[in-house]
Amino acid sequence: MLLSHRYNFLFVHVAKTGGTSVRAALNPLRWRDPYYYLQFPAHKISSLTGHKLGLKFPRHAHMIAAKEMLRAEYFEHLFKFAFVRNP
Repeated sequence: MLLSHRYNFLFVHVAKTGGTSVRAALNPLRWRDPYYYLQFPAHKISSLTGHKLGLKFPRHAHMIAAKEMLRAEYFEHLFKFAFVRNP
């Protein structure tokens, strides 16, 4: 999952769907996000608490995790997207 506060999007990385390529394409936007530099220490704190703080989400976290951990009005404001495979 990739959350950008500056660009107001939430990318849900579904396994085996090319999500790594999408993350690589979105990576330049991460450097422009003012919160990006705070995410490394926040990720360490979040991982110690089992990612219950919602500071940074694990790569393959489910959408429900973001919905439960983020404020409802902030979550509704985000542009949310994912890619899936055609079975």
